[in-house]
Amino acid sequence: MLLSPLWGMVLTFVSKPVIDTTWDYGVSGTGIKLLYIVSLVVPALMLPRILGTDFRVRQRRSAQLIAVVYLVSQVFGSHALLVHGDYMSFAEVWLRALNGYVGFFLFVYCCRETRTLRILLLAIIIAGLFPLAMGLYQNLAGVGLRESQTVGLVRKIGVYHDAVSFRFYGFQSIAAVILFLSYFRSSRKTVDYALLGYMAAWTYVLYFIYSKAAVMTGILWFLTWPLLTRRYRYLLGGLVVGIVLVATSLAVRPLDELQQLFSKEIAFQSGEAHDARRMLAGRGFIWESSMDDWWSLPFITKLAGDGEMRPVHNEFLRVLFMSGLVGLCCHVCVICAIAWILGRRAIRNRSALDIGALMVFEMYLVDCIGLHPGWYPSYQWFVWGIIGMALQSGYGQRWQVCPRTLSNMMTIASDRACFGSVVTPGGGRPPVRCDGLT
Repeated sequence: MLLSPLWGMVLTFVSKPVIDTTWDYGVSGTGIKLLYIVSLVVPALMLPRILGTDFRVRQRRSAQLIAVVYLVSQVFGSHALLVHGDYMSFAEVWLRALNGYVGFFLFVYCCRETRTLRILLLAIIIAGLFPLAMGLYQNLAGVGLRESQTVGLVRKIGVYHDAVSFRFYGFQSIAAVILFLSYFRSSRKTVDYALLGYMAAWTYVLYFIYSKAAVMTGILWFLTWPLLTRRYRYLLGGLVVGIVLVATSLAVRPLDELQQLFSKEIAFQSGEAHDARRMLAGRGFIWESSMDDWWSLPFITKLAGDGEMRPVHNEFLRVLFMSGLVGLCCHVCVICAIAWILGRRAIRNRSALDIGALMVFEMYLVDCIGLHPGWYPSYQWFVWGIIGMALQSGYGQRWQVCPRTLSNMMTIASDRACFGSVVTPGGGRPPVRCDGLT
């Protein structure tokens, strides 16, 4: 990464699923985990490049403002840690937050032409092979390397800390395949079929981690892509397949398992259960207890936060405790701004990047309900990386869908002025709007 940001990121993305398996081990008995080292290296090497004048002046001011406000939302309360002399926690808060800030510009910096985008997407697809192979082995062989339970269903989580890693790498891989097929298509149908089979295999693995968030994200993606790309045949085909499966005995087990997975939510909606706190794996009890603790805090702490990370299982509550009401307001403003920009562009432009970024943002919002996505460096690299590209005006139109032959793949000029034009297969240079939010 020091010599080549692109190949540094390729190596980081490919190795990260393997590095995540060392979550419980230190390096050479030092107690320093490899995960922390990687999380330190990326912002340390990329931040000077991103803050460089030449790169910074070419970025949309709205994108820069969103990234800065996001950073503020994550670190606003960290001053309290310095006051109490907790320097290690202070450094960790800033380190994790800077990974998010860098994420907004990471892919923009690395992907300035078609070739580099193709390399990065392929790297993300290759990165998914290791967790996919682990998931397939566990479910097909019936072997659970590590297991956890939820409402009586057994999750096979491999050698990872929890099922979140499987879920994230699965959706990251599927998103990369969708973007790859949208912009780079091979003359050989077998390549397309192999990538579709790759997505199908990940869908199989994701189903068997029995995650409500995975189900909700999958439904949102299944609806978003066909509707916004106006490829209604995909939506219709999926509905027909679903109806056929339901009408046969093939869907009996999946439907029973889904009903069991959402049993607490179904019981509450049907009136059989009256305590809403039991939904979402009992997170309501954690949220209620956390809010009781927050109300007991001094006013200045409520306003500015105390910088301490708490396992509250909700991103908004995490920000509220760490950065106070000021940080929470900043975080909500960032979410609203991104939702507005991505929603408008996905509807008006309908480029694969804009729609893909909206889908990734949907996944982030779902995860905010029960997780702390702003606390995971690699999660932020990918989510804010894809969204960061979409926030750059006209970026989604830089790459048109390529011809069916790789030899005729169009060449995109590396435009140093806000990526304002593209090179088409016919040699023309139609302008791309770069004069504001479109």
